[in-house]
Amino acid sequence: MVVLLLVFMSFRAGDNSQLLYGNFKAALRNKESIQKYLVVRVVDINKNTVKEFCTLGCFFRHALHMEWKIDYDKLGEDLVIAKASMNDPRLFEFRNAAAIDYLGSDLYLEQELAELDKQIGFKKMAKEIAVAGKWEKTFGEDDKRMRMYAHGLFNQGILTGEDITAEGGKLQYLP
Repeated sequence: MVVLLLVFMSFRAGDNSQLLYGNFKAALRNKESIQKYLVVRVVDINKNTVKEFCTLGCFFRHALHMEWKIDYDKLGEDLVIAKASMNDPRLFEFRNAAAIDYLGSDLYLEQELAELDKQIGFKKMAKEIAVAGKWEKTFGEDDKRMRMYAHGLFNQGILTGEDITAEGGKLQYLP
């Protein structure tokens, strides 16, 4: 109930940055089989570009380990999560080309996401999901479309995830 109230308040206020930041941290910290999606902006230092895109929290943590050269022991995992969690604007600089490639930032273009939003209306969909309190959609092998849905919904304050141990590409709302 509190989550629904926060979602509705963020729509009314027009500024959902705190909700998005909270969802980002939840996805970043998540280590369950249903991995949560997050949206970040990444500066590719090598190409001098900035791109906003969506990826699974576990993929993002792995890329940060690679970029920051931090071990995968308990201390290293906690350090990556703590350091990334302090980044409220969710803007990260990367130099490591392998880490950037691992994130899958080139899976879709911002223009493709905007076109999908025109077709679907993520804002309206997010309101419907918040009211219903549940939602899922199967994408099969279409990871690109699933990520675009996760991206569009994330930006509207809806946190989604995917069971990484199952087949079928099912995106689900995670209140």
